[in-house]
Amino acid sequence: MMVHYLVMLMTVFPTLLLSGIYPIASFRDVVNVFFQFNMAGLIFFLATYFIFQLRNRAYMKAQDQ
Repeated sequence: MMVHYLVMLMTVFPTLLLSGIYPIASFRDVVNVFFQFNMAGLIFFLATYFIFQLRNRAYMKAQDQ
């Protein structure tokens, strides 16, 4: 998982900075983009974790019947 984060940090984060979507006028702007990048990653990680937990639980319940 850490490898995935580092690869995303080295590829997607600079792309976000260079894309022009976010204004980069100061170091604080870069830090804000960094926090948004990490917050989105955390939200996606937790969402997929809970979705797969629910699917696995439903699958295991179906196997018992």
